[in-house]
Amino acid sequence: MAAAHTGEVQRSGAEQLRSSLQASEWCIGVPPAEQFNQRCYRLIFDYPVADPEIQARLHGLELHRSEVRVERHSYIPIRFVANEKLSASDRLMLAFDAFAFSRATSKLPAAGKIVHGSRYSTVRVPLAKLLVRVRSVLEKIASEATKPPSLVVLNRHCTECEFQTQCRQIAREKDDLSLLPTISDNQRKKFHEKGIFTVTQLSYTFRPRKRSKPGIAKHFPALKALAIRQQKIHILGGPTVGGRGTPVYFDVEGDADRDFYYLIGMRSEIEGSKTQNSFWADDPTAEEKIWTDFLERLKEIDSPHLIHYGSYETQFLKRMRTRYPNTRDPAFIDGLARSAMNLLSAIYKHVYFPTYSNALKEVAKYLGCRWSEDGASGLNALVWRSKWEISHDSQLKQKLLTYNAEDCEATRKVAEAFAAARRSALAEKPTPSVINADSLKREYPQRFGKTEFALPEFQKINQAAYWDYQRNRVYVRSDTRLQRRKAPKQDLRTSLRANKSIFVDEVRPASCWRCNGTLIYKWGRYSQTVFDLRFSPGNIKRWVVRYSFSRYICWRCKTTFIRYVRKPKYGAGLCAYLLYQVIDVQTPQNIVAKTTRQLFGLPLSTPAKNGAILAGIGRGRIHPEPRW
Repeated sequence: MAAAHTGEVQRSGAEQLRSSLQASEWCIGVPPAEQFNQRCYRLIFDYPVADPEIQARLHGLELHRSEVRVERHSYIPIRFVANEKLSASDRLMLAFDAFAFSRATSKLPAAGKIVHGSRYSTVRVPLAKLLVRVRSVLEKIASEATKPPSLVVLNRHCTECEFQTQCRQIAREKDDLSLLPTISDNQRKKFHEKGIFTVTQLSYTFRPRKRSKPGIAKHFPALKALAIRQQKIHILGGPTVGGRGTPVYFDVEGDADRDFYYLIGMRSEIEGSKTQNSFWADDPTAEEKIWTDFLERLKEIDSPHLIHYGSYETQFLKRMRTRYPNTRDPAFIDGLARSAMNLLSAIYKHVYFPTYSNALKEVAKYLGCRWSEDGASGLNALVWRSKWEISHDSQLKQKLLTYNAEDCEATRKVAEAFAAARRSALAEKPTPSVINADSLKREYPQRFGKTEFALPEFQKINQAAYWDYQRNRVYVRSDTRLQRRKAPKQDLRTSLRANKSIFVDEVRPASCWRCNGTLIYKWGRYSQTVFDLRFSPGNIKRWVVRYSFSRYICWRCKTTFIRYVRKPKYGAGLCAYLLYQVIDVQTPQNIVAKTTRQLFGLPLSTPAKNGAILAGIGRGRIHPEPRW
């Protein structure tokens, strides 16, 4: 249906463009080569491109006079889009049209046009950067084509794909994990590493957890898989039904592209009589009226308690409250929003229906609900609304009203099943179709003794795994050499306590060295640690001094800098001691590093550091001045 709607948008857009032209100024399909080269037509619609590697059907081509002067091809691609707001994929598809057109004519257009929305707004799109991405995508597609066919993995884009039915059927036959939309790609990879590839396999991994803290709930895909395998509703924890009052089940239809709500449906039951109300808006100017009528109808109900399915209605209440603040009785609206219950959030945490997803259509169909239209969905509702705005066909309007009313009825059915399942789980004798997951016992409990294997080969595999465990775990605990390797290393630079801390008091710079800006602020503090030895007549003492200084930032160019001049990392006394040990006593550097670390606890772990210090002394950069 989405493809058919795209064709209608293309036809209506083409009619709008050629309405101001004469019949001789436009054509459909591929014109004769002579007329094409002479640029006889200002517009060409439904232009096919046949190439051994690329096949495309361009929505249209437009003659652009300015490009004749720069000796580029005079035609640029046109693409018709139904949305009011353009997406990155719309621009990318236009660039693909230009790329395909260049394969047929050997000339690449520099720009293209997109005609979009109900008012046929025109946007000119530069194509230089987009063409680079198009080539990259085509190269990836070509590389994937040479690889063996990959496994079918369902994702969130499947609802927009024309092959969704075939792919879903393949996934169901294989019982693939991607049937569960709550499992992410990373989680699925982890399951695959554990040897879990199907939903049935995943169902055997659920283990009853300890009771979590109040208010903390988590969704368990394994429990969802268990509910599907057993075809029973599983309740986890204690879900709450919500507030008190008269239940009002409502559903909203809108156009997110235009940020416009055009239909509000509500179903209530008063004194045993079920009532369905629908509030329809022909255009965005009538949105406030249907909102007001909706509120007036709610005021006629004693203590209305709104119940909906999903966050779309939650956002609707917030946006209407903000969009129309002058609506009468704002306290009544705030009370409705606070008491409104989102069934989906409660079901996600506590109720596990034997369905692959928690979508309203899937859960309600399990409970026996049916829709009048095959393939009814929110995406198709947008298509019906778009067609109605063009034709104002009463049948399309009635189709939308029926679809919305059936959604309200489905919400009611799910809410009643939710409340019944909760009562059954809390009862002493729950119904056979409802299971309290907190009381589940392990299907295969752990036991001691000799394990009986179905095949003798499995016993050999298990023994080999135990040998690996001994090598990787037991040997590590007993080998002293490996214990030294695994012992945590302590960083002496951060663990040594400073004998003296000096806060460097500096004058704030008058200007920035890069842009000469005068707005200078302090931007945190930095520190430097200097390691040294202090000598006295009776002993040698480690001496650590930590300098703290300010960092500055120029508020104009955001350049950060410091005025502090860093001191040598090793003090003069330590350098003199090392020089004496290495040159005068002729002690090897590795021995000097080891004894210095043992005696003074200074971070001299490698001879390379000693060599660097001695090299600095030899070059005259460090001048030790011993105090003895």
